[in-house]
Amino acid sequence: MTRADTLAQEAAGHAQAGRLDQAASLLQQALREDPGHAEANRMMALLLMQRVRPDEALAHLRRAMQTAPQRADLPATVGNVFAWMGKIDDAMGALRQALAIDPRLFQARGLLATCLLQKKRYDEAEDEYRAALAVQPAYPEARTNLGTILTMTGRPREAVEELRDAARAHPNHPGVLTNLCVALNYSDLATPEETAEAHRAYGRLLASLPAPPGPPLPPIVPPRDPRKRLRIGILSPDLFDHSVAQFLAPILEHRARPPAPGAAEWLVYSGANTADHMTRRLQQLVDRWLDIRPMQDADLIRQMRADGLDVLVELSGQTYGNKLMALRLRGAPVQVTAIGYPNTTGVPTIDWRLVDSLTDPPGAEALATERLLRLDPCFLCFSPPMGAPGVEPPPVEANGFITFGSFNSIKKLTPSTLELWARLLHRVPTARLVIKSQGLGSARARATIGTILKQNGIPEARFDLLDKIEDKREHLAAYGGVDVALDTFPYHGTTTTCEALWMGVPTVSLVGRVHAARVGLSLLSAVGLADLAAATPEAFLDAAASLAGDRARLASLRAGMRDRLRASPLCDGPGYAQRFEEAIRGAFRAAAGG
Repeated sequence: MTRADTLAQEAAGHAQAGRLDQAASLLQQALREDPGHAEANRMMALLLMQRVRPDEALAHLRRAMQTAPQRADLPATVGNVFAWMGKIDDAMGALRQALAIDPRLFQARGLLATCLLQKKRYDEAEDEYRAALAVQPAYPEARTNLGTILTMTGRPREAVEELRDAARAHPNHPGVLTNLCVALNYSDLATPEETAEAHRAYGRLLASLPAPPGPPLPPIVPPRDPRKRLRIGILSPDLFDHSVAQFLAPILEHRARPPAPGAAEWLVYSGANTADHMTRRLQQLVDRWLDIRPMQDADLIRQMRADGLDVLVELSGQTYGNKLMALRLRGAPVQVTAIGYPNTTGVPTIDWRLVDSLTDPPGAEALATERLLRLDPCFLCFSPPMGAPGVEPPPVEANGFITFGSFNSIKKLTPSTLELWARLLHRVPTARLVIKSQGLGSARARATIGTILKQNGIPEARFDLLDKIEDKREHLAAYGGVDVALDTFPYHGTTTTCEALWMGVPTVSLVGRVHAARVGLSLLSAVGLADLAAATPEAFLDAAASLAGDRARLASLRAGMRDRLRASPLCDGPGYAQRFEEAIRGAFRAAAGG
């Protein structure tokens, strides 16, 4: 054994114990002894990644690969670094190189599948996840991501079964449990009680986790003065051209500012991996903006506590990129979840959840771990998209037949939703159906959805299945070909419904028991169209068929829809921002005993 080998072994022991500075010092000594030492270079690369220095990490890995070209773990680690950097094509090349050396490297195959998922190559991603599981059936990340693939290719029932099995096999894996929670929101077979219990189980798991290593966190200052000037934190990974950012924008644009008495100070903690025009717009509207991507959970909480937040508003719930794992440690004396997720988080340290009296009527408390903060008349405010094309006349006028349409996420296209829409097409026998969604580029997704419609008596000539249109203006222009929009069930559209209405297309919605199945009722009520929110499947069919048969009403609604929205609470930015701030202060006041 060489001296470099000995030093590398000692460094490994220090790294495993969390003594990273000592490990780095020993690795530097090892590399002075042998600059090409493969293991020392690999370990140094991993330490550099912890310090967010990916280019230096890659240099060490390339040096290691020159010394040990037969080691599959080295290009696999290169793939990890490129994936972290967002260089997905480079990551896939490195991972394929690793798999050419060792096809049984299941974690490299799993990461390759994740890269394919990011490239929206869903069928290939599914095959790679299944191949990884064939090598290692007890691979929780592959199982949970396979569940995600199944939802994204129109198979929500299969997704839930896969994730239920994964949760039974890995009951202490937060990633598996959170993906099950998300999938249950889309299921047309899961009960509200099962979904609520899955969220509670996730919260119990987080509460049972030990505190992270390192120095103790600074104390939180408990709320005392209910009238103090608040410091409000906003936490989200979606602060770019994303629906969450669009719903946040009216709050920040119309928030109280000095010299308004007691105007709050707003701090943003952004985990976004991209920045665009929306990011820059939001950055101009807040008092401070922090990029939290390099931070570990404890570092994030330490930062929030040092910032002296009074209220933290997180905008993710259980969705991708959330920081619930960190928030279990509590970054502020009052923590609120809002906007980005249609259910309870399940996390005991999240104190309040922002809803309204239609999405969550009295009794909804039984399904939530948070207290419900009702922001009436609607829990959201819609910002009309800039540069949207004009509203076109109803297409029935040129076509002579009604076109029903849905541009909702493919995850929401449950079998029962498709069966209900098929019944509607039988009620209106000359009508056609257009479904447009990301994921319909997948041959498996098209086959799944097309089969359900055909099994319910709808020939292929009466429906179109279209992939997502990436250009926002072209996406909105596609509503020019839709007479009546159909909401999904049990997970309603939100941004999709707002956009359809803005483009003049009335939306018919089926109301259910839980928040996700009541958003349509809230949105439609806010714009004076509550009659299009149906209480039963039969009422849904009646409302949609009646609207389809009333060309005068379709034309009138379409022509006046934008004015209707502008005059409604749904687009009342100043009023909504005021109500939002009052609600946040109310939550703080309750904690302060005022």
